[in-house]
Amino acid sequence: LKHLDFLGFFIAIMYGFGWGNPVPISTFSYKDRKKGVVLTYTTPIIINLIVGLIIGFIAKLLFQLYGFSQYGYAILKGLAYSNISVAVFNLIPIYPLSAHAILEVFLSPRNKITYTNIRSFLQLLLLILIFLGPAATVVNMVSNFILGLVL
Repeated sequence: LKHLDFLGFFIAIMYGFGWGNPVPISTFSYKDRKKGVVLTYTTPIIINLIVGLIIGFIAKLLFQLYGFSQYGYAILKGLAYSNISVAVFNLIPIYPLSAHAILEVFLSPRNKITYTNIRSFLQLLLLILIFLGPAATVVNMVSNFILGLVL
């Protein structure tokens, strides 16, 4: 329950995607801090994308080659879409999503302070965009495009 964010969980139930509290990392053990942070925060995005594409490809193969049922195909397609949507959603550079840490690595110290100061405003903006629909629309469009590459 340590990483459960109740608002992110509620939004996930209502809109199909949400967030949790980020896992804190220690950058002191990285030989190259920037590279370590970028790898730490891009890896889950890349893994979600790869898993989604593999599941989508398997669904297509099973359906086309072996006459897999439409229900089984729909379940696998839903799993693939969920993984891809998580990857796309995490590309939004707003805390607590993964891309915020990637962006911060490349900001100058001055811009990083500004970015940190407007963090709450950006979170509110993200919530508004989720509730009004544009965020979900964009995530859905990008996710469907990516999934369409293998289906």
